[in-house]
Amino acid sequence: HLLFLIIILQPVRGQFEGLRPAETISNQSYRPDGSCRTDVQFYNMILSLRLARCFATIHTRFCVIGGGSGGLNLAAHLIKDLKLENQVRMFEPSATHYYQSAYTMIGGNLKEEHHISLNKDIIPKALHWTQAAVKKINADKNEIVTGGEDTFTYDYLILSTGVKYNWDSIKGAQEALQDPQQPVCSVYNLEFAEKTKRLGK
Repeated sequence: HLLFLIIILQPVRGQFEGLRPAETISNQSYRPDGSCRTDVQFYNMILSLRLARCFATIHTRFCVIGGGSGGLNLAAHLIKDLKLENQVRMFEPSATHYYQSAYTMIGGNLKEEHHISLNKDIIPKALHWTQAAVKKINADKNEIVTGGEDTFTYDYLILSTGVKYNWDSIKGAQEALQDPQQPVCSVYNLEFAEKTKRLGK
C-alpha cells in the first residue's frame, strides 16, 4: 500500500515543485530562495483527489451504449413510459445526432430535411448522457470502462451501437457510389441518399 501511495504522489510533487508563492495556495511553507515547498496538508488534498478519481465508480440502473435513433428512442421510452427518471445513462461520444431513418425518405424524394440535430437539444433532461466512447465492458462485474478510463456500473446493459459499414466488401462499390455518373446508390449514408434521390428523378 505504501508503494502504491508513493507512485501516485511522486508525479504530483514534480508538478508543484519550484512554484512561486503567488502561484500556489496560501497554506504552504517556503524555502529561503523563495521557491515553494508544498506542505503535508496540500499533498494530502491532491492525493485524495487522485485516489477518488482512481476508485470512483458511478452506478446507473440502465446503461445504453450508443446514442443513435435506436439507443436514444429506447432510453426515452424507459424514462417516459416506465417512469425511470435519472435511472438511465447513455454513452455517446458524438455531439451531433443524425436521424438515419430519414435517409430512406430523402432517397425516395419524400423529405428535403436532413434531420441533423445537436444531442444536447434532443436528449431528455432525465437521461444521463456520458459523452465518451466505451473502451471495455466487464460483463462479469457489470462494469463499463470509457476511453478516458472512467468506470461505470449497471444493473441492465443495452447495446445499440448500430452497424459498421464496409463498402469495400463489394469490389468496386465504394468507387461506384462516389461516382456521380454511376447508377449505383444507397440510403445508408446521407451523401449516397442524396445521390439516390437525384438518380430517381
